[in-house]
Amino acid sequence: MKYVESFDGTRIAYERWGSGPSIVLLPGINFSLEVWDRIVTDLAPTFDVVGVDLRGHGSSDKPATGYDYGSHARDVGAVVDALQLERFTLVGWSLGAAIALRYASESQKPSRLLLAGPAAPKFTSSPNFDAGLPEDAVRGLMERERTERPDYRRWVIEQSLHRDTSDVVLDWLWSLSMKTPSWSSLACLEALIQEDLREVLGQIDVPTCVVRGANDGFVPAGATSALAEMLPNCTTVEFEDSGHMPFFEEPERFVELVRRFTSEMTDR
Repeated sequence: MKYVESFDGTRIAYERWGSGPSIVLLPGINFSLEVWDRIVTDLAPTFDVVGVDLRGHGSSDKPATGYDYGSHARDVGAVVDALQLERFTLVGWSLGAAIALRYASESQKPSRLLLAGPAAPKFTSSPNFDAGLPEDAVRGLMERERTERPDYRRWVIEQSLHRDTSDVVLDWLWSLSMKTPSWSSLACLEALIQEDLREVLGQIDVPTCVVRGANDGFVPAGATSALAEMLPNCTTVEFEDSGHMPFFEEPERFVELVRRFTSEMTDR
């Protein structure tokens, strides 16, 4: 594992594989970069792939504070700058997709964005945005995180998947998620409630592809549609046989989409 020091001294862990056009992968809440295992395996022979552990996750430092989107985005920037990446596709899943959008709005560095199950433009509903999850429901998830973390994490994984999955695979995903302590997870859930990306989306003019699992139980279809409408240069792709983890449940199709999307960047 390799590390860079971010703006506040937090060490951010990353790994790098392969060579070719660059792709940066940001996982979702509670997951480490290993969740991209299959994607890395298929892409590394022809691409320069960088996987990042968000602060509080995986092998990155786990401070008590600093889990707002802006801090996460600065962490991503620390990795990008350390590796001197100039042109790259930024791939984010769930919370990682929201962070990718924040980073793109502030840095203008990614050449392309591919967002899987994005927790954006807002994760929760509000008086002027009715497409998110009810805040009370997310507060309920936070209470379960506080009081029954191991069982709750297993439940989240099961709810994120549409296809039948073996206990061995569920155990592996659970082990990855348990690397994230509750103080980090709760702070990220609070950020999901509080953050609102709608005002910055118009600043993102790079080609963007939003991937939604047709059976996603955590990000409503209306939120994904709203996000696509707010982004100036966006296409959407639906994975019919996936839940909240389309890259995991339909990996061949996802890898082909990333390959094609990134190759379009290099053809320009």
